[in-house]
Amino acid sequence: MSPTGAGGGTACPLQVTRSRYVQRINPDGTSQRQYLLTVGNVGQLPCAGTVLLGSLTP
Repeated sequence: MSPTGAGGGTACPLQVTRSRYVQRINPDGTSQRQYLLTVGNVGQLPCAGTVLLGSLTP
């Protein structure tokens, strides 16, 4: 996670608060697995962030 809105020594504590896999059935009958995650600001100062994802396949 890449926090934005934090300045200098001010921390922006972002944390994954929930994650799960969901299986979706496509219109053609095939299925795919999706990874869903929820990120929250667990600190007291307002800030936001960006989730940076890499490929899960080799």
